[in-house]
Amino acid sequence: MRLGGKMKGVLVVALALLASSTAMAQWTLTWYVSPEQSGGTPDLTNTIIDNTGAAQLDVGDQVYLVYAGADGIVQGIDALTGNILGDDVVVSLYGGGYGEASIGDVDQLPFDPQGPGEFYQASSMLDSLDSGTFYAVAFETPVTYVSGDNRFQTLGQNYFGVSGTYTATGAPSEVWDVGPFQTSTSLIPEPATIALMAAGMGGVMAYRRKRRLVAA
Repeated sequence: MRLGGKMKGVLVVALALLASSTAMAQWTLTWYVSPEQSGGTPDLTNTIIDNTGAAQLDVGDQVYLVYAGADGIVQGIDALTGNILGDDVVVSLYGGGYGEASIGDVDQLPFDPQGPGEFYQASSMLDSLDSGTFYAVAFETPVTYVSGDNRFQTLGQNYFGVSGTYTATGAPSEVWDVGPFQTSTSLIPEPATIALMAAGMGGVMAYRRKRRLVAA
């Protein structure tokens, strides 16, 4: 059977869409830290601890999912610049956004309740990463991920910690118990931010001095 020009065009478009959907298939990694183990006895040491070693990370603190690059080797973060080193990069999610969770997140809730030092997050990404190696990075205070520079930007003194790694097996979806780790490394604000903070403090002090003089 011979196809007319219009029918051929429709067939070409359909095949292109099929190829595109196959190439853009997604894969989901559910990653979490929780003292409560599914079907087991709670492990109170399975949590994220702050730099003091005496307290859990607060609800709302951030955790990022990082792909360890094609070499599968953790390069980590430069504590002076916030740059993610080597070919490591924060995971880009299927449909947009980045692999990020907040302490106390309840994206899904097999463990209840959730609070300080724990989170549970499902992140869907391209299936080209379904055999990659990943690690988590947690911060004690808010940061911004600057994707164009592949770095974390902090507004003030901060601490971060890097978890152990997980290597995916190629299954359609996988679950990773990240395990305990600590935010023990200091992250220094960039010089421009420090200068801006200093200028702001200087302005506040000048305003207060002016008010005292007027009052006198």
